[in-house]
Amino acid sequence: MCAGLSAKDSKSAILFRIGFIGYVAGFLGWLTWFLLVILNLISYWLGYGYSSFMSGIFFQSGAYPIVVYSFFLASFLLGSFACFGLRIKYNSIIALLCGFLYLAVFAMLCYSIVSFYLLRSYIWMTANFLAFLNIGMLVWGATFLEIRKSLPYPKLGSLTGFIFIIIAVLTLTWFWQVFLYWGIEFWFMLFGWLYAIGTLAAALILYKLQK
Repeated sequence: MCAGLSAKDSKSAILFRIGFIGYVAGFLGWLTWFLLVILNLISYWLGYGYSSFMSGIFFQSGAYPIVVYSFFLASFLLGSFACFGLRIKYNSIIALLCGFLYLAVFAMLCYSIVSFYLLRSYIWMTANFLAFLNIGMLVWGATFLEIRKSLPYPKLGSLTGFIFIIIAVLTLTWFWQVFLYWGIEFWFMLFGWLYAIGTLAAALILYKLQK
């Protein structure tokens, strides 16, 4: 019995470790975009004008968008392992569903990015990127709320769950048309900081769970 529990805990710890890396990647994705915006604005204020890869908060060209989106892709791919870890440790059905959904999100985001850079279908990319990104966050937030009492930091778990759910609900309802018109970068600006807080909180919980 003890050996079984030990193997179970060891397996979930490995999954939590991978998921931890994923949520750090999610934070770095937003942080990279934010630092690029700051550097671009500084350049503009110094009289050099906007750079060739950004104008204000919006990407224009170059490899920088791929770098930022790649962080988000890694976040969902690696984050799915955390979902499966929660399934093993807490026997959570919604965590299992979240894991499969995250893999679907990863696949859809890959397709959306390819469709944008090869087919130049910006609306297709914006709609699918935001829709699947926020559906994934909605289920992830619900997972935290379901198991919050069993987490190392129950209050932080509840707060994390509410953060992801609030972002997803506001994006998919009140702000949906705004983001479709202005683009993904406007989502980074409006909700990115809150998303960054949520990813750091989730990473902290996963770091504690892996021990």
